[in-house]
Amino acid sequence: MLSFKTVKSPNGKYNEIQIACDRKGMAILIGTLAELVGEAASHRHLRSPAAGGTELDPTTPWGEEADVCEVIITYDEAGSN
Repeated sequence: MLSFKTVKSPNGKYNEIQIACDRKGMAILIGTLAELVGEAASHRHLRSPAAGGTELDPTTPWGEEADVCEVIITYDEAGSN
C-alpha cells in the first residue's frame, strides 16, 4: 500500500503531503528512487488506478480518499542540462 494525501497545515497557511505505506509500498517508493540514481536527468510516474496505474492506492490505511492520483518524481543532476 502506498498513498499520498494533501492536507492543510494546522495553521492553514500551506499544504502538507502525507505519505502512507506498508512494506510493499515502501519497496515501490525506494525502488522508484533507486531507478533514478545515476541517471543524468529523468523522471518516474507513480499512478493510482484512476490515473491508469497500479503503484498508488486510492485510499489511505484509515479509509480516507488519497487525493493524489499521480506522483511524478524528477531527478536532475546539477549541470546536466
